[in-house]
Amino acid sequence: MARVRTHNRPLHVRNGGDRRLKMKVSAIIASAFCVAGLPLGVLACSCPSDDSPLAEQVKAAVRDSDVVAEVEIISTSVVMVSKEVSGKRWSWTDKQYHDFVETVSEPKLLAQISALRYWKGAHHGLVAVQTEAEWQACGLGFKAGQRLLLYARTVEGDEVMETDSCTRTKLLEGAEPEIKVLEGVRKDKESQR
Repeated sequence: MARVRTHNRPLHVRNGGDRRLKMKVSAIIASAFCVAGLPLGVLACSCPSDDSPLAEQVKAAVRDSDVVAEVEIISTSVVMVSKEVSGKRWSWTDKQYHDFVETVSEPKLLAQISALRYWKGAHHGLVAVQTEAEWQACGLGFKAGQRLLLYARTVEGDEVMETDSCTRTKLLEGAEPEIKVLEGVRKDKESQR
């Protein structure tokens, strides 16, 4: 029997026992998330990476957005947004999955904005944009007075636009190369008319 010291207390482990213990603990934690009805991806924000050239990334982001604009944040507030979620949940009583539908509320950071110029979506009359309130959920920490290059999409059944840290939304300072690409995309569209 091997002796392993952790936190100055001896822990007796049989050969291979520590690996099996780690696997069991991992399985218990994963099971707890599944039983609670939470997807395993809720632990932290994870955005796909893109190694393509900047021009291709910007064109794809414009294509995927309803609005691309230079904006200034006027004010921010945290609001609770309700939405309906559905899925399957395990019942320990009868040991089977059951369908469920419930309304959940989650905090969103709502920013009142002033649009300074548009590259796409000027017809939306953009006055507010929301993001997740927490960075772990891919939220952006809007602050009054910030100027941003904003990529946003409409939220179904809502007048508010939405963005997150997985979009190309960024502080305007340092976004000059991207703005040059956006101006080039605008000129290309105008020349095709």
